[in-house]
Amino acid sequence: MLASGGMAATAEAEENSASTVVDTGGIAAGMADCPAGNFCAWDNYNFSGGPGVWSGNASNYTRWAHSGCGLTSLWTWDNCASSVYNHGDHCNLTFYDGIEYTGAYYNLPRGSYLARLTQDKMSDGGNANDRISSHRWCTF
Repeated sequence: MLASGGMAATAEAEENSASTVVDTGGIAAGMADCPAGNFCAWDNYNFSGGPGVWSGNASNYTRWAHSGCGLTSLWTWDNCASSVYNHGDHCNLTFYDGIEYTGAYYNLPRGSYLARLTQDKMSDGGNANDRISSHRWCTF
């Protein structure tokens, strides 16, 4: 997990994440598509294929269509994200692998991003790629 605007990792980042940045130019361009105050997700690594943009809580990602996610996700954002960015103004965010804020989770501090969710572990120890089904702001 890397803080936006810099490459310094926090103690929590080291505990929850092992994301590595491969193409910083592509990452910066993709992240620029996420408006301030929002949580954004992309269906590919390094912030391409999207973004899906949410300003509030989202209890069920099947409510948001995304053609890049394919049949296994029923063409929705459910279980589709491969990179995420918390570009929120004042809150941390928790995303969950179940709808209605259930199942394994990952706490993402405000201003943090994960470029490659295959390298980031959720609370159950499994990688976070293609496992996000809901998220909630200001949870920790």
